[in-house]
Amino acid sequence: MRLFTLLLVTSFLSLHSYSQVIKPEDAKDLIGKSVTVCGEIFSGKFLADSKTSPTLLNMGAAFPKQPLTIVIPINVRQQFGFKPEEALLRKHICVTGTVTKFQKTVQIIIEDKTQMRIL
Repeated sequence: MRLFTLLLVTSFLSLHSYSQVIKPEDAKDLIGKSVTVCGEIFSGKFLADSKTSPTLLNMGAAFPKQPLTIVIPINVRQQFGFKPEEALLRKHICVTGTVTKFQKTVQIIIEDKTQMRIL
């Protein structure tokens, strides 16, 4: 049933978006491209004590083996009515944005909560 739901959402997103729909492990090959990535969140962390206080969600596997990290800046985190690092754990989500790389980490930084859909 989960596979059917994922296929249905993936089909819907591909019809209604200009971005390509991919799996988390394929993001590394699309640096600089706008894509929609769908996958499971395996771990997450709110870095409250860092300078920019981002939330990091690890998609596809837990840290440090994650193929993709979703970065939620503090101003976007405040748009959610929940703690993403807790509420999205083990959930399947789709995120749309530009794939970038920070050091060795492949990531998508979201700028608005509408870039994320919980399946």
